[in-house]
Formats: sequence, structure tokens, C-alpha cells
Amino acid sequence: MRTVRPGTHRRGQQLAHEATVVSAPVSPQRLLAEIVAAVNARPDPPAVVAEVYLAQRTPTMAQFVMGTRHATGFVFAVEVRGDESTSQGTASCRSWTESDGLVQRIDRLELLHVRVGAAAMHLGGSVQSAPTRATADQSDGGADHGA
Repeated sequence: MRTVRPGTHRRGQQLAHEATVVSAPVSPQRLLAEIVAAVNARPDPPAVVAEVYLAQRTPTMAQFVMGTRHATGFVFAVEVRGDESTSQGTASCRSWTESDGLVQRIDRLELLHVRVGAAAMHLGGSVQSAPTRATADQSDGGADHGA
């Protein structure tokens, strides 16, 4: 039997459906570089023990995955836009796995939201939370959900 803390289901759903919206008085490239540094993800997927790694990066987007070479717990992406003196970014969970109706690794998902906000604040910016349009099915175990 597995012990589940009160509020775990609600918090997991909230994190999976929440966007962290940031702005900063720097270029989008600088904001994204600061976010990638703050997340401090592995450069490659681990072989066995799931960790957060940087799966993809473009000049305006970074995609982080919680998982291994063979399994994915969630996908979290940050997109930035703006000009040379100001930028905005949105970070959100794009897909996630649930087991027994619970979003997996909410501790890591929460940490990503926090680190994205901290990166913007470090650059003199601001951070806020907003709901996303993602929806999840009710599942009984091991279900995968996309945003």
C-alpha cells in the first residue's frame, strides 16, 4: 500500500496545468540562457535513474525532460520572445505521466517552475502563474497526458 499526502493529487494537477510567465529587461536569448543555467539540467538523458535533462534547445525555446533514455515522466518547455531590451517567457508542462491518478515527480516539476521564476527575478524581471489550456484524462495508472 502506498501512502499519499493530502493534497498530492490536487497539487500535481495544478502544476501540470500551470504556466510560469516571466518577463525581464534583457533580450530573449539572455533570458533563456539564464533559465537554462538556473535549471542546471543534465545535457543528455541518463541511462537508468530518471533525472531532468535538456532534450532540445533553439534560440527561443528550451525543452526539459524528466526521465531516462527509455522512459519519460514529463516534458517541460520554456518559450521566449521579445526584442533586445525586453523579453517575455512562458514555461509549462507539455506532457506528463500519471500513476494511480497522480502526476509523477511533482517535486521536480515544482522545482522547474521555481527555477524559471528565479532566473527572471535574478535579471531584474517579474514572475507570475497562469493556467494553461492543458487537460488531463482521469486515469488508472501509467497514463500519459499531453498538453
